[in-house]
Amino acid sequence: MPQRFGLSVHLSVLGLALVGATTPALAQIPPKSNALALKLKPIVNERQIKLAPGVATISLALKNATPPPTAFEDIKLPAIQHQPFALMDPKTRRAVGRTDKITLPDGRQVPAGEYYDQLNAMESYLNKNGYSLKNKTPLPVLRRAVINEGTLLTQTRTISAFHKQLPKIELQRFSLATAKEPVAAQLKSFVSEGDAKKLGISAQQYQTHIQESAAVSLAGVSPLHTIMATKLATSRIPIKIGINTPNRRAYPIHQNYPFNFELGNASSFQAYLRGKGTIDGVAYSIPNPPASDDLNNNASHFTFHGDATAGGAVFGVGFTLANANADFSTSAKHVTAKMNVTVVGQTIFNVNESAPGQWTRSQRFVKGTDLSTTIPIPIGPLSLNIKVGVHGDAGLEYGAGVYGGLPLVRVWVDPFVHTSVYAQAGVCIGGSWLGVEGGVGANMTLLNNEMEISGEAGVIWLFAFGIREKFVIHNKLDMLSGRVYAYAQFNHPCVPDFWNSCHNTATVNLFNWSGFHSEGDLISIDASRPLPVN
Repeated sequence: MPQRFGLSVHLSVLGLALVGATTPALAQIPPKSNALALKLKPIVNERQIKLAPGVATISLALKNATPPPTAFEDIKLPAIQHQPFALMDPKTRRAVGRTDKITLPDGRQVPAGEYYDQLNAMESYLNKNGYSLKNKTPLPVLRRAVINEGTLLTQTRTISAFHKQLPKIELQRFSLATAKEPVAAQLKSFVSEGDAKKLGISAQQYQTHIQESAAVSLAGVSPLHTIMATKLATSRIPIKIGINTPNRRAYPIHQNYPFNFELGNASSFQAYLRGKGTIDGVAYSIPNPPASDDLNNNASHFTFHGDATAGGAVFGVGFTLANANADFSTSAKHVTAKMNVTVVGQTIFNVNESAPGQWTRSQRFVKGTDLSTTIPIPIGPLSLNIKVGVHGDAGLEYGAGVYGGLPLVRVWVDPFVHTSVYAQAGVCIGGSWLGVEGGVGANMTLLNNEMEISGEAGVIWLFAFGIREKFVIHNKLDMLSGRVYAYAQFNHPCVPDFWNSCHNTATVNLFNWSGFHSEGDLISIDASRPLPVN
């Protein structure tokens, strides 16, 4: 339900601004003579993000924003000639002086001059835009924040071009085999049937090799796939024989995919998502059969990098919701893992580790967010000071396996942001004798994004050596969809029946758009291939 507040007490503009900027909630103030209560109610949002129990929220009050003059525009019809309301007592319909007190149909006694000044100021504003209070026609939306739909359309076309339905590749959320499991299980965890096909091994040969290695156990040995290559290369299982030479050919790999999605305008509402995913490395040829030194001192090395930054702006105030960075690297004897996740500028997760053989882990981190600012919303002679904010959650889920020996890095990193816009009532400046009651409503998604960045890079082996080079980015995106509005509701004399009191509502759309929705693959690459042997 929309949120309302009322005001008919004379306060200075400065005093009202201070109340709106510093007071999150006030209990109802008992009315005094010739004054109505100033009421502020808690946040109301028709579609709030529900945070998981126990998820702490980082709150940040942004500086107050002053929209540029062009931020709002009137929605006009042909102008109507202004004919002011005559000063009269609504009950007796007799003319009165400016200093006379009149009794309104709702029972309030107000000074006639000040009351009609405010009433005629509103009537004059409405007449210029083609509307009037001198009929019982409800007022439509009178003002709106400027939204350049042509620019939005161009932006959505650009973003849509990134999201495609690309061929799916074999790349899964891996479940690692343990050192105590048979070699067959370990081989399957590193080399799928599709991978084996890339190495020139048929489906039947793949199954035969798996069966032949089923009885072999390598309990307690690490890194597993390095020892597999060594043990099985010297076993009775046939393998290709090559010429051992000290010269090693280098086979570089490089996949880099940056993305930059930006929608909206910073003067009203804006959301963006930026980042990139990268795999890099160099594979060096290996003799077949390999000597122990060819495996344990292999010069091949590989890295995976992923990062994403999500943020936006609300009426000229920019902010960063979340930032995530991940780097994993591997060589024959050393692996490293570095990750950092911040939400609203505060670090919620940080890791910087290294290991001589392998490093594996999977975790999930989430943090609630709440950013807000107070802005003035003009409606003719009135001005609403309201609090507009963005809340929800942001975080990251990841899994990583980084292996030495035959260097291999396998990583999936999923950054996510779920945020909606809310509005909270502030105070109304002007129109106090009209009994103005104002409010806000919000049902808007700023940015919902779920990204899956997965990559594998390194040297693999299954009775043949290969270079693994797989890279996938899948994205589900929802930006700037819904409506945020503010309104001022007030009473005025019904024409021609001044004995009754009519009420009307002047509404301003802060934002109203269907939004952008897209899901697809930003990149899907499987460039794995056999690694030539010396």
